[in-house]
Amino acid sequence: MNQPHTFLDIYTTCIRPRLAAIDLFLREAEPPYAPATVAELLALDPMALLSRLPVPSLACIDRPVFLHILKAGDSYICGLFNRELMCGAPYIYTKEDIAYIYGLAPAAVQSACDTLGIRKTTALRLPSIFAQIPLRDAVAPNPD
Repeated sequence: MNQPHTFLDIYTTCIRPRLAAIDLFLREAEPPYAPATVAELLALDPMALLSRLPVPSLACIDRPVFLHILKAGDSYICGLFNRELMCGAPYIYTKEDIAYIYGLAPAAVQSACDTLGIRKTTALRLPSIFAQIPLRDAVAPNPD
């Protein structure tokens, strides 16, 4: 496998397939969902997932419990979901939304959007923005 060079490489190999798997799972799987399957889909440690659930939920992870786990989880994919919700699940994304939701360095998103002449965009254009963000510039600086 080639080394990733842009955030698009990470998005297409890691993020988008995981989001698609979660979507497909919620559309097709019948509850109750197996805790191990939920943990794998959400990239959560299975023991951490089990410790967060109230005892009655362990026997019956249904869609509402799945969404509760998604909101409470500490994986990148759970964080992405929560940040998207915090932005109001926008149809139109600002540069700031993109940086915040995906945990990207604001300057890298700004530069990518400037290169493409984009001020605001929809999800359909995100890959073109991600393709302009070198992996070395992608990570937002830690505020701590």
